[in-house]
Amino acid sequence: MPLIIKGNHIDGERTSVCVPVTAKNRDELVPIVARLIRRGVKMIEWRIDCYEDHEDFENVRETLFMLRRFTDEVVFIATLRTEAEGGMAKLNGEALLSYYKAIAQTHCADIIDVEYLSLGDNLKEAVDMLHANGALVLLSHHDFKKTPEDVKLSGLFYDMYEKDANTLF
Repeated sequence: MPLIIKGNHIDGERTSVCVPVTAKNRDELVPIVARLIRRGVKMIEWRIDCYEDHEDFENVRETLFMLRRFTDEVVFIATLRTEAEGGMAKLNGEALLSYYKAIAQTHCADIIDVEYLSLGDNLKEAVDMLHANGALVLLSHHDFKKTPEDVKLSGLFYDMYEKDANTLF
């Protein structure tokens, strides 16, 4: 079933272009996002882990609310990439789960990107919790060394599918 957010189809049949924003602070972030929207970008990913204050969730929360005021017509993805998957966040386990939940409870992001390997056996519970808090969930996986063989990749996607995320990347 296709995922349609703000008129944008995210269904695997159409090409979706998402622009990641890795600004270090609010003074950089807000003008970049505003400029992307003015230029007609339909999907924006905020890489929260690149934000120098990403460990201060109250600051992140305020920034999410600020961004929400002008992202009402674009798909807005919130991503907190951990070091294990090529990002800058040092969170894991319960702390990471709490962070995702806090993002969901703001209702500012259209989708929350959750790393497939980040929560281990608690992943399905995390997806269910995020859904219960009104969030759509994108499960993502990154292997920077190689592309897995077809059989392994199929198994990986099947397992990701079993977690009931709204979309997979």
